[in-house]
Amino acid sequence: MIVQAGMRVTHESSPTTFFGTIGGAATYKRQLILVTCFHCVYDTSFKSWTKPQLADHNNTVKIFNKANDAETTGIIEKVLRDDRVDFALIKISAGNAIDSVIADWGNINGIRSIEPGEQDVWVRMVGGVNKSFGKYEGIKPEFGAFYDDEASPHFLTNLIKVRPVGQLSFSEKGDSGSLVLDLDNNIVGAVVMGDDQFSYIMPARILESRLEIKFK
Repeated sequence: MIVQAGMRVTHESSPTTFFGTIGGAATYKRQLILVTCFHCVYDTSFKSWTKPQLADHNNTVKIFNKANDAETTGIIEKVLRDDRVDFALIKISAGNAIDSVIADWGNINGIRSIEPGEQDVWVRMVGGVNKSFGKYEGIKPEFGAFYDDEASPHFLTNLIKVRPVGQLSFSEKGDSGSLVLDLDNNIVGAVVMGDDQFSYIMPARILESRLEIKFK
């Protein structure tokens, strides 16, 4: 099976109705891996959101297409969740391949840091639910969301704020993990949260530095 951005992913123990999105590919320790949000592949056997114990539990994920008629598996290699990132790295199972080309849009050209005062920055995304366009609306200093087994919301800081263009929402539930690109195919970041008006994006440079990866 060939796996690429926009396919769906969930923990092996979760139903396929609860899923996030394979954002794309990156290199980690000289191997090509897949990326998504940690909360998309979380399972209670991790024992902790902030100090997950990968070695002590089942860290297998299911990867499948939107039609849910093709499925494979992967292994969680690394996760990190704090006040800046919520991300997971996945090694694909043997016998499968990773296609780093973004469907309909082509190869990734690099990453882009958007400055707070920039104007008219268009972005786009291929998610597990939405395929959408939007515009940069500034930096969100802090935003929080509730996740399973947590009594209070988890907050992330300095997120990129994107408003939808031409549709009601830029991202939907299930699009978390999707890479967000500018119109020149530079990665701006990855979808992590949203509300009724905006989607919130973790910056690409933060993800690369904190997870020790290089987007492909």
